[in-house]
Amino acid sequence: MGMAPLKRNFPIRNRVISGLSLGVVVVEAAKKSGALITAYSALEEGREVFAVPGKAGTVTAMGTHGLIKKGAKLVDGIDDIIEELNLSTSDLVVGPSPPAKGMNLEGTEKRLYDILSEKAEHIDTIVDKTRLPAQEIAGILLKMEFKRLVKELPGKNYITIG
Repeated sequence: MGMAPLKRNFPIRNRVISGLSLGVVVVEAAKKSGALITAYSALEEGREVFAVPGKAGTVTAMGTHGLIKKGAKLVDGIDDIIEELNLSTSDLVVGPSPPAKGMNLEGTEKRLYDILSEKAEHIDTIVDKTRLPAQEIAGILLKMEFKRLVKELPGKNYITIG
């Protein structure tokens, strides 16, 4: 606390974060990124490493694809992580209940919540509606699943909870 965000401190911080975690999920990562430092620290510490695949050939997917090639578990939703860690949803500490009708959300989370409040949507439709990269949408949806704002349905369809 109170330290300036100096580049040299990031690997140390990342090692602490991975050491406090059951596992590390990498959604996007270039070949040389802080996310990979965290993932490799987690592997050294015996933690699980999960990776969300991205579009082949994109710079931000090369790191996650490399992790998968080296044995990281491929995931595309929270259920994969819960199953791999042998948890139940009651084991998760995810913070407050979902905001009523998307209140207090901002930015892209708010946009996604609004889109999914109307009806369940396939991830490709969400990408088309937002015009954002699929990897970014997948990462935000995963975060929203952890917050219990959205739920993944079969076939990569998502809907709001509540």
